[in-house]
Amino acid sequence: MGNSLYARLVKEYAGYRCEICGTEGFLQRNGNPYAEAHHTEGLARTRIDNPGRMMCVSAPPATASSTTAQKRSLIKGMR
Repeated sequence: MGNSLYARLVKEYAGYRCEICGTEGFLQRNGNPYAEAHHTEGLARTRIDNPGRMMCVSAPPATASSTTAQKRSLIKGMR
């Protein structure tokens, strides 16, 4: 698990908008926006937790979809 402060900074910098497709994150029940911060290189592999190696991606409010799988594939391709 990465640093939650870094994740928040990455999401705030991106305006909770997916840096791959531009989709805006959804609003949670509490009214706060939701998006995910993903490491562009596997944290377990590199052990480098740095906002410069992270990006904001949208998360569908429902279960994982093919779009989510496509985004993960794109992130892997960025390594």
